[in-house]
Amino acid sequence: MVIALIFIVSPLFRPYIEKRVNKIEVKADGKASKEAQDLHSTLFIADLHADPLFSCRNLLQRHSTGHMDLPRLIEGNIRLQVFGVSTFVPLFPNINRNSSKREVTGFLAFLQRWPVKTWFSQKNRAFFQAEKLHRLEAKSNGMMKVIKTARELEAHHQKAQMEPGITAGMLMLEGAHVVQKIPDDLE
Repeated sequence: MVIALIFIVSPLFRPYIEKRVNKIEVKADGKASKEAQDLHSTLFIADLHADPLFSCRNLLQRHSTGHMDLPRLIEGNIRLQVFGVSTFVPLFPNINRNSSKREVTGFLAFLQRWPVKTWFSQKNRAFFQAEKLHRLEAKSNGMMKVIKTARELEAHHQKAQMEPGITAGMLMLEGAHVVQKIPDDLE
């Protein structure tokens, strides 16, 4: 009964939790000189880590919370975003050692109403986040491409030099603990 109630009311709390956990704090006026803006527009900038696939935000829309969304990536000239795939978050994170027994990721998947198969399987959470990235690409109207090979990355690099307003994403698995059966899962 309590679990059903939590499941029912969880959408009401998600925006509050998102704003508390993923704050954006602006400490400077954000104004760059003309020279800095000109240089910035010529660079191929890569952000090598963000975890927005675990968020409930629509990444096609600009938000005032969270690390990134597609409009802010493109506005900031970020040409490549590496999307971390989180499948295990310890209940009590410790920099030196974490227990593999107590983690909150399955519960967070439950609260976000991900498919039931993601609630109990790190591998299924990884697959689900990969699917989310591919859905983002499909809905982006060509603004974002998922990069899967070195050849695709090189092609995107060339295209990005000629075409402003595009970005790309790559998946990064955070930790090998998601690999449950070796060698089957390494395929």
